[in-house]
Amino acid sequence: MIKMFFLLQLPPPLHGASVVNSSLIESQYVRSEFEIDHVDISPALTMSDLEKLTLRKLVRVVVIIFRSIIKYNEFKPSIVYLTLSPRGFAFYKDSFLALLLKFCGANMVFHMHGKGIAKIVDRSSVKKWFYKCVFKNVDIIHLSPTLFSDVDSVRDQSRLIIAVPNGVADPGYVVRELDTRMNFLYLSNMVRSKGPDTAAKAVTLLPASLKGRVSMSFVGAPTDSEFMEEFEKTVAAEKDASMRFEGPKYGAEKEQALAAANVFVLPTKFPNECFPLSILEAMAAGLAVIASDEGAIADIVEDGISGFVLSEATPEAVRDKMEIYINNPQLARMHGEAGRRLFEEKYTHNKFEENFINAMTHIIQTRNVND
Repeated sequence: MIKMFFLLQLPPPLHGASVVNSSLIESQYVRSEFEIDHVDISPALTMSDLEKLTLRKLVRVVVIIFRSIIKYNEFKPSIVYLTLSPRGFAFYKDSFLALLLKFCGANMVFHMHGKGIAKIVDRSSVKKWFYKCVFKNVDIIHLSPTLFSDVDSVRDQSRLIIAVPNGVADPGYVVRELDTRMNFLYLSNMVRSKGPDTAAKAVTLLPASLKGRVSMSFVGAPTDSEFMEEFEKTVAAEKDASMRFEGPKYGAEKEQALAAANVFVLPTKFPNECFPLSILEAMAAGLAVIASDEGAIADIVEDGISGFVLSEATPEAVRDKMEIYINNPQLARMHGEAGRRLFEEKYTHNKFEENFINAMTHIIQTRNVND
């Protein structure tokens, strides 16, 4: 059996990539195909830690690198799978580890969960050279062909690049009764770049005649006290429509929040946004989706079929699509049902596992790797 050594970010903190990574190493299907071992390479323990550089994180990075090299030499894997961060301090930590392992003779596969490389290397020939060194002789798994262009200028063109879309567990599907009230849901971390304030401002811009038929729930973990203070003022100032922040929810509580909603809203401008799990969960639960055209979102949401994809993530753009659903609840239900069908066809967790195993098998066969 082929030995695979996973170097990946695991919860905490809880975010899309760490959730997907956790599902991979816990997968019995993956374990039935490969002999695996792993090291958690995330030095951050909370969402607010992710963008900070602290002494504690530097110490953890040193420990992670030593632990990874020791375990690599003990385990002697045929393939090393690394979820490479595309930018910032995390990239340099991951790239240093990748270069060390390649020096030790490792066959590397990068699984990309973020973007931003193309913009970085366009501004610096030195950084472009360094990225090329990191990606040399590395096969790549990315989330969508739409995102291939982000790495095209730095990847090794002689190696494979394969698309493996994310998948999620089925949270349960509820056929929604038509109602005069439209329930909108934001479900993601409460950070400015994800757009909860944009969604809240969109509600305040609705015509007064429609506000009484609207509820807007915000579910997610707050990470920035200053932003939350500003956000809560926006929510409190709205007197006619029902808006409420419900904090983070997981498991059954999150499933209940999805079941209670009609439309999912994610006007994200997050620079690293690629393939949000929250959209997949919303589609699985039968919600119509309003989301911005960021990363591969336009590949997930079929504009006008399973929801609306916004060219600009502005309060006015979100408001306009909200109005359409408020005035036509039947359309919201039709879009939600279409999204559910897309989920069943492409984005179940079983489909993700199958696509991942097929991709890794293809890479292994192309590299002529032996167990």
